[in-house]
Amino acid sequence: PGLVEALGGVSMPAPYVLSPGGLDGFPSLRSPRVLFVQMGDDGSSARLAGEVRKAVDRAWPEGPQDRREFRAHLTVARIRRPLGRDEIKRLQAIQLRDCGEIPVEAFRLVASELRPQGPRYTDQAVFALRKKGE
Repeated sequence: PGLVEALGGVSMPAPYVLSPGGLDGFPSLRSPRVLFVQMGDDGSSARLAGEVRKAVDRAWPEGPQDRREFRAHLTVARIRRPLGRDEIKRLQAIQLRDCGEIPVEAFRLVASELRPQGPRYTDQAVFALRKKGE
């Protein structure tokens, strides 16, 4: 409950838009475990991530915090086996820049339950983006 309350106090101008960029991978596209689309914006996503991290720090200081650099992205696949050189070249050739913009109007607190069949994600709360004072 304290985390939901803290996140409810996060304010950001809304909406803003994300624009798809290139395909990439974590930890890298040369040996990806996760494939994702890089998402670009005017810096709003990084600001929102920073505000969310501050709220989480206040509400749950002993909790596990993600301190990695924020990278706006859209996960598209998890890779279970190493990819071959030709597969990686085909992935690198995919162009997504003309796919259109995605409006961002809210963020969510999501619980992830790891199961043998794969993870299950459940929304715990949804927070509409709003300007300070709204």
